[in-house]
Amino acid sequence: MTFDEAMTRYDGQWVLLRVLAEDASHTPVDVNVISAAPTQSEACAALDQLLSPGKPPRHPYYLSLAAPRIRTGEELRRVLREAEAEAEERGVSG
Repeated sequence: MTFDEAMTRYDGQWVLLRVLAEDASHTPVDVNVISAAPTQSEACAALDQLLSPGKPPRHPYYLSLAAPRIRTGEELRRVLREAEAEAEERGVSG
């Protein structure tokens, strides 16, 4: 699965990913989802189970709160419009 697919599929959850490939800037590109959890502590517990004291992991891992990445100006404008509309619906002014 691609990193972007994982971030979109598990949006709002804490994910533990095994990194299979990185780009030139060391950003994960291809990953396996090891765990998706509602809390950071649950995701950390899954990572703790994988790691052995004194022994480096065979693969790099990535632990993060999942959210789709914004890659273009148009995507950013769309997200900002949606956030503004949500705020207006809740009566929150900016």
